[in-house]
Amino acid sequence: MLFESATQLFREKGFYATTIEDIAAAAGTSVGAFYYHFCCKEDLVYIWADDLDQKYNEYYLTQMQQPMHGNALEIIRGMFYLSLDIYSRWGCEFAAVSYSYMMRVPEVCDRMVNTFRLYYRILTGLVRQGQAEGSLRTDIPVEQMVKDITKAVRGAIIDWCIIGGKEPVIERSYAFIETYLDGLRPQQQTKLKAGVEPEK
Repeated sequence: MLFESATQLFREKGFYATTIEDIAAAAGTSVGAFYYHFCCKEDLVYIWADDLDQKYNEYYLTQMQQPMHGNALEIIRGMFYLSLDIYSRWGCEFAAVSYSYMMRVPEVCDRMVNTFRLYYRILTGLVRQGQAEGSLRTDIPVEQMVKDITKAVRGAIIDWCIIGGKEPVIERSYAFIETYLDGLRPQQQTKLKAGVEPEK
């Protein structure tokens, strides 16, 4: 309840303008109860990580239950936009604080990059599925593709944070996302040398 109340206030007022008293009041509890669970507002990032993975899992399971669900690349595309939508709803300030907090607190950073994390397990399964079904290129190892997709998502979010959220994150990132994802489709394996015509 504290996390839900906090993120709602972050959307409405911004992270820095929201006080712990505001969060406690919105959750119908006391400031003491907040401090029982958290040392500061930034500690909500621990809950944020779990909430994020739960949303990825719900999306993945919903897609896989559809009789005519898309291929793995389409589901990965959906996860990409889901990430941006989630961060957009949480607000630019909270997104910036979250990444900053991750870089300052080793245990949080370790948690986010742990390959046993639910997000990584879902994405790894999708990449393997995509390579098997032919919707994803096979000349990039699974582990590398998972890392690169993750870096692309984070890059779009951090870019949005740098401009202070002045543009909608999905609109700002759309061309980049589509160009990047298009590069994951199976490519012609023969690399042509510059200035050399292919044999006919």
